Amino acid sequence: MGLAVTLAALLAGCGGGGGSVQQTADGYLVERGLAQKGPLARGSVVTLNELSANALAPNGKSYTFETNDAYGTFVPTSKFSSPYLGTTAEGYYFNEVTGNSEQWVVLRGLSNLSAGADRAVNVNVLSDVTTERIRRLVTGKPPLAFSAARAQAQRELLNALGIANGTELLSGGAAAPANFMELDLSQARQADQALAAISGLVSHVGNLRKNEGGVTAFLSELGADLGDDGQLNNSIQLGRSVTEQLQQAALAVNFGQVATHLNQFYGKQLYSRTDLAQWVDSSGGSDQVIDRHKYLTENVTLGQESLSPAWVAGADDAGQCLSVSGGVLYRNGIQQAGAVLAVKGDQFTLGITPAAPGSRTEYLQRSAAVSAQCTGQTPATRLLQYKVTVAAQAAMSLPADFLGANLPAINDYSYTPVYADLVKQARAFGPTDRPWGGPTDVVPVGSDGWPMGDFGVFLLALPGAEGTYKLSFTGKADVSLSASYNTRIENLRYDAALNRTTADVVRGPNADNPSATNMVLIFKNTGAGIKNLKVVRPGYDALNPPLFTNEFIDHIARFKVLRFMDWLRTNNNPSTSWATRTPPNRHYMPATGVPWEHVIALANQTQKDIWINIPVAADDDYVLQLARLLKSTLNGNSKIYVEYSNELWNSQFYQFGTNRNLATQELYDNPSSVLAYDGKTHVDVIGFRRIAKRGKEISDIFRSVYGDAAMMTTVRPVFASQVVQTYLAQLGLSFIDAVYGPPSRYFYAFAGAPYFNMGSLQQVDGLSVDAVLQALGDSVTALPRQAYLEKNVAFASWYGLPFFAYEAGSDTFGAGSLAAKKAATLDPRMLDLCKRYLSTWYAGGGQMLLWYTAGASNWDTQYGSWGLTTDLALTDTPKIQCIDQTRNGLLPPAQARNQVPGSFEALAYVENFAPYTERSKDQIRYLHPESYVDYLVYAPQAGSYSLVITAEAARSGNLIDVMVNSKLVASAFDLRAGGFGVQLDNPPIAINLSQGFSTLRIKTKVENGGFGLTKFTLR
Repeated sequence: MGLAVTLAALLAGCGGGGGSVQQTADGYLVERGLAQKGPLARGSVVTLNELSANALAPNGKSYTFETNDAYGTFVPTSKFSSPYLGTTAEGYYFNEVTGNSEQWVVLRGLSNLSAGADRAVNVNVLSDVTTERIRRLVTGKPPLAFSAARAQAQRELLNALGIANGTELLSGGAAAPANFMELDLSQARQADQALAAISGLVSHVGNLRKNEGGVTAFLSELGADLGDDGQLNNSIQLGRSVTEQLQQAALAVNFGQVATHLNQFYGKQLYSRTDLAQWVDSSGGSDQVIDRHKYLTENVTLGQESLSPAWVAGADDAGQCLSVSGGVLYRNGIQQAGAVLAVKGDQFTLGITPAAPGSRTEYLQRSAAVSAQCTGQTPATRLLQYKVTVAAQAAMSLPADFLGANLPAINDYSYTPVYADLVKQARAFGPTDRPWGGPTDVVPVGSDGWPMGDFGVFLLALPGAEGTYKLSFTGKADVSLSASYNTRIENLRYDAALNRTTADVVRGPNADNPSATNMVLIFKNTGAGIKNLKVVRPGYDALNPPLFTNEFIDHIARFKVLRFMDWLRTNNNPSTSWATRTPPNRHYMPATGVPWEHVIALANQTQKDIWINIPVAADDDYVLQLARLLKSTLNGNSKIYVEYSNELWNSQFYQFGTNRNLATQELYDNPSSVLAYDGKTHVDVIGFRRIAKRGKEISDIFRSVYGDAAMMTTVRPVFASQVVQTYLAQLGLSFIDAVYGPPSRYFYAFAGAPYFNMGSLQQVDGLSVDAVLQALGDSVTALPRQAYLEKNVAFASWYGLPFFAYEAGSDTFGAGSLAAKKAATLDPRMLDLCKRYLSTWYAGGGQMLLWYTAGASNWDTQYGSWGLTTDLALTDTPKIQCIDQTRNGLLPPAQARNQVPGSFEALAYVENFAPYTERSKDQIRYLHPESYVDYLVYAPQAGSYSLVITAEAARSGNLIDVMVNSKLVASAFDLRAGGFGVQLDNPPIAINLSQGFSTLRIKTKVENGGFGLTKFTLR
């Protein structure tokens, strides 16, 4: 179906506002006419050509006039000998979208001046688009009379623009136009409102195509596309279909502005935004219904039926089949079992009984009958949309573990004060003349981890952080500063009895260089070395500080689940054996990340669930020792989410190449490795299989320590992959399924990273705050498709796994427009944008989401405004408010296209969205053996359901397998055959669905002449 933009009401007043037509004894007179795109400017040229009746060919008589005012009025002074006129007007027109008259247009129209025929000679976009079609019908085989040809062409255009019962809209009564030549923008009747709306769409396209002929070229394309077959179906093979361009215009045009411009032009109040916007499909073609026929009922009670307003069948509906996409169809108050033939005057309503929280949308639709029968074999046109929403109180609270966070990296420049003692975040101990922590800037340390002689330590690279830090260590040394800004050492004392040195390291405001950051301490004359070095933040016990700061603990209290990927320095982590991990006596922050004991300490202190990452090259013993350490020291309440490395699909990380090398080596060492179980040995295949294989092995090792009962309860291994390339995950889990059995034995969840970002503007400089927020908002709107949300949820459900987000949030990474990005992140509008993002994730079937990142971060760099704030003291940033309001709020209702109970079309398969392409339709017409289609369905509650498949089959013997979440529910199911074009309902298939999302798969087993899927009904 084309863009749902249409005329829908009757013109008031005789002649349509364009003057009168008179037939005299010796010819025909036209008092005046109008040329309106918007109105053509004074002096525009209008040419009237007399036409022959049989072919509408010029008879040689042509008359030229000019418009005499700003409203497009022209006054023909000639008497015409033929009743048929072809009118052409050209000139600059008033652009109702911009409010200016800066473009040129050519408009055409065809008239019949005979008595009782046309009452006006007005040309506009609708008369222009139908001109070519009328000529073809008049000269076609069989030829049509002019009046019949024009009526058909107008009806076809209205249908192509989404109108229903267009024949009644052009009835020709006293208050109604008989044809498009009687419309007049200055009268603002309902039909004029619709003309203004359509003209606005055309103007928008013309504005975009100024260098391609503008409006005139676009009207020519519309006319050519309609002209050959009466449809806007791109039959003339344009590079971009006219329908698609109109649909995009419907999304872009500001109809309030169009109304204002027209009111100002005519000097009176004619139009409102609603007057115009009601004639377009504001979804841009997704709904396929103009807004005038969209209805919403809110706060419907679960299980209680709600009825749509009535649709009164018109002349065009008579003899056609009316049905509903889902719900229940009523005719004249009586429930119908299926599609029924309509009689003019019948009243049809659509009943929806919501079975789950959230919203549900269904359609009343019309299709052509076949031999006076409703077979379902002809395409359906949507007439009416009805949407119901369930009262908010029916929703449940957001589960505590649905919103967690990644902890930010710990280093000397971190804005999040994790450790009370700065030494634990410091760079490696270095020489006194090179205390920078580089690969060669190192000094020897003893078995206790402390330097064995003089050294320097780089503690802090952070602006601000003022106050008095308490220095203490065992032993005696000379202490000084290096490259430290506005910092001094005071009260340096050595207590010989305790063999302890203490001092105050005072950091104050630096007015001369407020961005100065460094704090570097130098220790000389240390003898055999000092030990137990501490530099404690202000406000904590100097000698016995807590491991973690109070600010950090308070900040993360809002989260149930914490991911430690950055703490563990998973990216590029070189650890291979347990001996190479970070030991608990490593006192600074090494390349192998924090000691595992610190992860455990934080979990034990806070009772949080932990999400940990195993280094890419860690051997089995490393995993075994880690599992034992967790089993013996972690509290019994904390859940453990275990992920193998991080983003092993991401080639920018060291671990990507390491995994590929390990896969290649495994196959080299053992050509019979299961990585090549099916003979496929390409490194891309075995590499991504190895990710899943190693994850499975890690899961097995944890099982050996914790036991079966703890697996998928206390210990929860996660398989992670890239959201936009689900085939990478498919390589892994299909391998597990084929070689080891159901992946759900080894993995608790499947996870991806569905960020929202700025798209093509990510690196652009000079953007405004509004532009940044608009780009981020567009990304949130596009999230379901941008992150392949439906496809990933369906993939996870197929294997019986929930879909998690191991990382998520706002991505502003990039060097451009840094100030605007920061300001946008602090803008109050970010709160609603963030909440809409999270709501979209949960409504689409996503479950646990781990924001990247918790804590504070620097928002003034090209590396992104990842953190929730710039300072933990700032507790009311939009992102923090978003997190807190979401975690304390309700779980958004599921937004599923295919809801149970109900019906859904076979074209609604995973990642196939309206408007459907011919290629997508072929997917369900030509489903050859071993090919399949998946459908994501949502059931509000677990239970037994019956599935009815509606399909057409050439002959019997077309066998399909029906599966739900990888379980076979019907094998070699033989589709009923009635020949192509005959849609038949098949016997019901019993299936069991769990509560929530499930994946229904239809797979061809045997093809015998072929078949096509039409509809699925689940009750």
